[in-house]
Amino acid sequence: MPIASTYEGRTYVAFLDVSGFKKIMEREEEAAKTLDKFYQTIFAETRHFNKGTATTRAKVKSIVVSDCAVIFLNNRRMAEDKIRDLETILCFVREVNQKLIRSPSPLIMTSCSIAYGSFKYTRKFEFGDISKNYFIGWPYVKAFSDNEYGDPGIQPSQVRVKHNTSICINPFCSLH
Repeated sequence: MPIASTYEGRTYVAFLDVSGFKKIMEREEEAAKTLDKFYQTIFAETRHFNKGTATTRAKVKSIVVSDCAVIFLNNRRMAEDKIRDLETILCFVREVNQKLIRSPSPLIMTSCSIAYGSFKYTRKFEFGDISKNYFIGWPYVKAFSDNEYGDPGIQPSQVRVKHNTSICINPFCSLH
């Protein structure tokens, strides 16, 4: 299901990437199973995570292409709370990763980088054989660049937050 509305504002954006997918592509059947499991997990967890969140936390939105997902929070209708929002996106990524690792084969590990800033998503149109959507913003660029080229490199199963201020969060997710 496409993201129905546009979003523009300051939010956290995560770039989540399937680790080792280029190597997996050497075995086409395994690559197809990996992508199916990745897509199904992101879809199911996004739907599950957003149930009943109207007043407690921002809604998670996910854009999945090939072996990666761009995940952002739609926090427009809530007072800004960077700690709550960071906890939300970290908990979502953790839940996705646990499902990818714990469920039946293939075992999938991801790497993830998260950044905060101004972000815009717009669904332009969809008809026939084409859908046109775009997203722009420095948090996406920072998260993607850090995941792909960051030093030190992000290893499978690691999540790194690119943030220019110190905030302390509870590492245990109590949002469910």
